[in-house]
Amino acid sequence: MVPDALLRDWMQRAGINLVPAARLGVAVVFLSNAPGADGHHQRRLTRRLFDDACRAEQLDLVDWRPVPVDPDALGDLARSTAPQIEQAMITVRDSVASADAEARCYRARKRVEGAIRAAGLRAYVASMSFRTMTYKAMCAADQLAAFYPDLRDQRFITPFAIFHQRYSTNTAPSWERAQPFRMLCHNGEINTIQGNVNRMRAREGRLGAGLSDDEGLLVPVIDERGSDSAMLDNALELLVRGGRDIRQGLAMLVPEAWEGFDVDPAVRDFSAFGRCATPSARTD
Repeated sequence: MVPDALLRDWMQRAGINLVPAARLGVAVVFLSNAPGADGHHQRRLTRRLFDDACRAEQLDLVDWRPVPVDPDALGDLARSTAPQIEQAMITVRDSVASADAEARCYRARKRVEGAIRAAGLRAYVASMSFRTMTYKAMCAADQLAAFYPDLRDQRFITPFAIFHQRYSTNTAPSWERAQPFRMLCHNGEINTIQGNVNRMRAREGRLGAGLSDDEGLLVPVIDERGSDSAMLDNALELLVRGGRDIRQGLAMLVPEAWEGFDVDPAVRDFSAFGRCATPSARTD
């Protein structure tokens, strides 16, 4: 959950008009770490593209907060590849329902991801939501709080937090591939990756229920540069933002074994429907 006390205190000290807690959203963005004028240009352009994407979805960008970090907590490789990490504070008008606000965040993120690809920039939106925010890094478990002083701040108050550590086994580790992702933490080892990607790609022409994808913003659904867990997260996020309950989405994506087994007819029917509607993930 978004740590309201920490962020509201920062906004007060920065002289920013306070936003009601229920209307305050946060995007955690990994910006280019390129030095000099080139890096400055990339970061400035990414921020502008982000602002444009928010405006297109009727979200207001309040300001950017540089996230405090301690690079000395990292190893040499992680430190040399570390992005510049910032949080974009966003808000939405009071009449917008919570689920609609989350869908707007999803569409805005897809917009800026497409714009970043088109511009050839290096940037990554780790999370964008009015409900959750992600702190992740290419580091071991006992380095995370040392790297992010926010996590040691007494004002960092949230009803619950989900923590996960996973060493990349079938892809090279990177800041973007670090766990957790936007909707889940997952141990990977999916054995049907290419088949799942192909099936999802085949369904992209029929996407958009509940998300108004007239502009093709949601395509590609799967970011094939990600790990197998990240691709599963991509599919789950689409189902949830399209209106499905997260439990239903997970049951569709990772079904129990049912073909050839004596299972409840309702479970069999649900699994057969899920097989037609979306690819499923088989894991070890």
